[in-house]
Amino acid sequence: MARKRWTAALVAVICCAAAVGLHYGLRRAFTGWPRGEPYSTDFPAGRSRDQTLEQAGDLSENPNDIKVQRVLYYTMCGHAITRHEPPIENGDKIDMDALRRANPGCEVQAFPSHVRITHTIRQYCPSHYVLFPDGDERLSIYRNITGGERLSLWLTFEMDPSAIPRAVRESLVSGMPFDTVEDIEHFLEDVSS
Repeated sequence: MARKRWTAALVAVICCAAAVGLHYGLRRAFTGWPRGEPYSTDFPAGRSRDQTLEQAGDLSENPNDIKVQRVLYYTMCGHAITRHEPPIENGDKIDMDALRRANPGCEVQAFPSHVRITHTIRQYCPSHYVLFPDGDERLSIYRNITGGERLSLWLTFEMDPSAIPRAVRESLVSGMPFDTVEDIEHFLEDVSS
């Protein structure tokens, strides 16, 4: 009986994950969402997602302009995501103190050709799915959807806690990161059998 409930819960998780993936895939395909994500590094400053390199034309920079790199470093997984921001014009007159005041809590470093602003975030990066127990009979998957410091509930499913060994349940309390939903499914199959 427990095996049937486990199988039903797993099928429900897979169906929900597929539905969410289909929803966001279609949303991205038809609306171009998400635009301007804080962790997007696909396109350099000065070129939109809708432009090819030829359409963007000459993106050569003024030699006096200083490029700006914003690095988001996620301590829980050790990943860093770099995005490029519009350059600072007339970089020879850059005010490092003003940059530090405008970016509190960040490390600001100046190099000859660019400025790097590093923001340390005590969380997992958007690439991970984090599994937590949610009450006595449910497990929940959380994601860092915004790229910031908070995880958002992504999916919840029913799970008999007695099917998971006690040591594993205790390690789940602080959250267990995975790269894919399939990895979570394989993990739960392994620990419950």
